[in-house]
Amino acid sequence: MSSIRSVIRPLRLLAVSGLLCTALSAFSATWDFANCATTATTISGKSYDVVSGGCGGGLTISGWTTGTGSQASPSAGTAFVSAQIFDWGTNGMGVVGNNEKPADTGPHAVDNQFGTDAILLTFTTAVNLTNVQIGWAGGDSDFSVLAFNPLATQTGNAVINGKTLTGTAATSSLLTNGTNAWSLVGSYADVGANASVNVTTAVYSSYWLISAYNTTYGSGNGLGTGSLDYFKVLSVAGNTRTNVPEPGSLALMGAALLGIVATRRKAKRN
Repeated sequence: MSSIRSVIRPLRLLAVSGLLCTALSAFSATWDFANCATTATTISGKSYDVVSGGCGGGLTISGWTTGTGSQASPSAGTAFVSAQIFDWGTNGMGVVGNNEKPADTGPHAVDNQFGTDAILLTFTTAVNLTNVQIGWAGGDSDFSVLAFNPLATQTGNAVINGKTLTGTAATSSLLTNGTNAWSLVGSYADVGANASVNVTTAVYSSYWLISAYNTTYGSGNGLGTGSLDYFKVLSVAGNTRTNVPEPGSLALMGAALLGIVATRRKAKRN
């Protein structure tokens, strides 16, 4: 009986240690926007694939724009409102606002022609975004990546609707510090077609924004120069984890390992 116990006890401790190690692990993943659920939509006699569901792997994307006005007279506003995401196949995903005419010729990309367009990435777990893959690109092709409130506890959906880019109203600015604020991770100039752009940050967040460049995000390094920005997004990559490493977890792991050593020594004496 003592010999059986000497085997079972270390196995139990090893199991506990294994669970702790798993909780502290991070896994790299790629989310291909080609996997997003779409619905065929007919507009002015033409058929378009419009994103209508999740993209697999715990990711959902949605479109936003600061564009305002009508299709007959589009203009650029300052507050984000919801918009549609059109799937352009191997060219990637683009954003079409209510003030744009989908049936007209044109890129229908993530752009800043009649307002700033953006794609919101909503993950079911915290993600450290590391890469953005661009498909089609035109014009100056500058874009920015933002993370929602990475320094505080995130509850509910990221607040986008009505958030301004101007910063003139502190209570509604996209980049205002607070529980509903976004942080600029980086802006990237002249990305070009079929470009793979590395994002360098230690931030983990469940909500990320890939936005056409806006001067409110900052300037310099070639940003905001040349023609208007146009691009479409093919995929993103990053690291996922479900738990943040805590000193208490590390202490428990150490205690488990010490228990294994002590159990083995006792078994030898018997």
